[in-house]
Amino acid sequence: MTNSNRSRTMTVLTILFTLLCCAYLSAGAMEYTGLTDYQDWALYTGYPRGMLIPLGISGINQDYFHTLPGTAGYDSGRIVIGDSRSCQLGIRQDLTGGNDYAVFAVWGGHYVPGTGTPILTDTFYYDFEQCFHEQIRTNRSCTVFFFATINDYDYSANQNAGYISAAVSAAETIASMTWNYEGTEYHPKVIVIGTEGGRTTGDIFGIPQGTFNRYIDSYNTDLRTAVNQSTVLRETAPFFTTVREITGGRTTFISDGLHYSDTTLQTLANYIKTFR
Repeated sequence: MTNSNRSRTMTVLTILFTLLCCAYLSAGAMEYTGLTDYQDWALYTGYPRGMLIPLGISGINQDYFHTLPGTAGYDSGRIVIGDSRSCQLGIRQDLTGGNDYAVFAVWGGHYVPGTGTPILTDTFYYDFEQCFHEQIRTNRSCTVFFFATINDYDYSANQNAGYISAAVSAAETIASMTWNYEGTEYHPKVIVIGTEGGRTTGDIFGIPQGTFNRYIDSYNTDLRTAVNQSTVLRETAPFFTTVREITGGRTTFISDGLHYSDTTLQTLANYIKTFR
């Protein structure tokens, strides 16, 4: 091999190595493994771009995530509603450049009325309704993925009847929305998704794992029953599922043991994309 050819070969190899390193670093930079990653996203991306409204007491806590008109996913025909884990779905979509769903969620939010961090505020309803209308204009359909919240779950005594009732009532309110567009009346199709517990090893914010997770199955069983008994949700009740069912029992978490890992978020996103 001549010196010229050897030089060109080395140059090509150097370029390929550099590209591989850049791809690796880029992928690594997008991997979120702890709460600080989300807090940094809030500070440097969510707040400046208006996707995250700072309402909470520290960092991202209690803040409102909302997909903005004209941005990725807004007119997708799919909307995600829920608490911090739904916020995670919105953030993950932003990081990966997805265009699969809109998100309206509150970090630490509740469906139970009278809490300090309600999800279903007047602002939420206005933003949701505008997105619903746009999705009907664009797709003639709007499917809502209504995630039950881990904040409305009693891990200590399994007194979850009131929490379940509040979640079903909230889902019914959304499903009851209607809009007449070009002579046809449309309403959101609401699919209720049961909540997940936390990691199966170690404590979760100081709560022993065995204590925290012990009533999750009972909660979801009762939630499924309540959804099936709802006359408002009867159209989509057969699609009721849980996070655990979607992940095949392989739900994984970031370092706090409560919020979903990138792998779990991608699994949920892939599930959502199967619907129109």
